[in-house]
This record gives sequence, C-alpha cells and structure tokens, in this order.
Amino acid sequence: MKPSLSPAPTPPPDSSRNEEAPAVPGLRSWGRVYAAVVIGFLIGLVLLALLPRVVS
Repeated sequence: MKPSLSPAPTPPPDSSRNEEAPAVPGLRSWGRVYAAVVIGFLIGLVLLALLPRVVS
C-alpha cells in the first residue's frame, strides 16, 4: 500500500516579498523598472541634445 502524499508545507511569508510585482511586461522587479525609466530619460536627453544639429 502506498503512503498518501500530503501537500508540501508552505514556507513562512518573507517580508521582502510583500511587494507586488510591477505590471510592466518583461520587467519582473522594481529595480528593472527604475533602470528602464532612467535609461529612457538619458536617451531622451541625448536626442534633445542632437536635435539642434539635425534641424539646422
């Protein structure tokens, strides 16, 4: 007779995992979301700096 399989015990809740995951596709942590925002801002600054050279 096979022993009955009981479900694995659930681990105690981790206080660092109480944050919800960001709702941005492809970015699974808030650190990556912040990095994407900063990189996007820097790219925007570079494009604005190059704009006068392209227009004139």
